Amino acid sequence: MASYFLFTEVVRCGQIGIIALRSFFTYHPNETVHVFGLESDREAIAKLKNVIFHSLDKPSPELEGWSGFRRHASKKRLRQIAKNFDHGHLGTASLWAYLIQTRPEEFIVHFDSDIVFRSSALKDITEKLESGYDLVGAPRAYKNNPNNRDDVRHLKDVTQTFFFGFNKNKISKHSYKILTKMCQGSYNPTGDPVIDFFDPVAFDILKNRGKIFFLSTDDYGGCDLNGSRTNKYPKVNALIDFGKKTAHFAAVGSGMNFYQNHGQIKKVPNSYISYGLERYAVYIKLFYNKDIKIPIKIDQYKPLFQVKKWY
Repeated sequence: MASYFLFTEVVRCGQIGIIALRSFFTYHPNETVHVFGLESDREAIAKLKNVIFHSLDKPSPELEGWSGFRRHASKKRLRQIAKNFDHGHLGTASLWAYLIQTRPEEFIVHFDSDIVFRSSALKDITEKLESGYDLVGAPRAYKNNPNNRDDVRHLKDVTQTFFFGFNKNKISKHSYKILTKMCQGSYNPTGDPVIDFFDPVAFDILKNRGKIFFLSTDDYGGCDLNGSRTNKYPKVNALIDFGKKTAHFAAVGSGMNFYQNHGQIKKVPNSYISYGLERYAVYIKLFYNKDIKIPIKIDQYKPLFQVKKWY
């Protein structure tokens, strides 16, 4: 069996990450998850069985010692990554670039902190990677993209990143700085525009003859390759990525960060801050039954509150 590195990040959002991890271990009790956060996130997460917690602002010798950088350089880089989380997706992108360049495993599997596992799901990705696919996840439509962007229709469809896996050996050799920008989606070596985070890296994998496999929209929700969000759960999937095996809220981790660090977030559009705050308020109401006094469109989100069992 080929090796894979399974991870998530919970920087300043342990309250959310704990739900993702508890739901994951409900259906995958024997798996190990590497969790990246700040030292202040440790208490919320580290007591979970089968979690290996890595503090970015207090790097451990193990984390510093992964191949790719000299130890003293790694420590400095990891602390910079921690600071990058003050700049939205730059923190996530720089962490991913670091892992791609330092982890020895062939395959990397990731899930977002605002995902909820509703069934056993990991093998859907790992078995496809082991059988020869190089990029596995729910579809991100380019030709029939739901934003109706004509400037990207000529590009290949790739995958969402809320729960997916990839073969890092299919990624071209780039500098850490360039790879970070590619993960962030702010730079594409081909010059083509992209829709979202990690897409330039996904295109790079495909350019290098990588094979792609799309997970079922009925199982994982979201938008299918035809640009439609209609699956077996149309009312709920219209609001979040919702399927038989996972539910993905999107922007909840960012929303918690905005809520707790109001006024300290830099270079993030106000529209995304408002979106993240509302999603966070809905999430906290659903899983903690708390009102954080952020306005929620109750009628709009009614299908979410009607879900009887999340995990």
